[in-house]
Amino acid sequence: MRGGYLLGYRTLDDYIKDRNRALAALDIEWARRMMPGAGDDVLLRDLHRARYDCVQIERDLRLQSAEWLRARGLRGMLNQPLCPPGKVPE
Repeated sequence: MRGGYLLGYRTLDDYIKDRNRALAALDIEWARRMMPGAGDDVLLRDLHRARYDCVQIERDLRLQSAEWLRARGLRGMLNQPLCPPGKVPE
């Protein structure tokens, strides 16, 4: 793809693999490249939101993010309510 859509990745699969790694690790440096200028608090919040919603991420990590979001009174990535405790979006 041209036009910067892949943010420097050679293929969409390369992007997805790196995105999943970054979400699993809550990689702030990766998030900083995706959202330049955002503060670390915003980056961490959005990493947790994305990890919670991403069905390609291990369920236990998604549950950890759900609890992190819940403890701060936050909602999902698209401002949807969180699933009940112990559940994640399918």
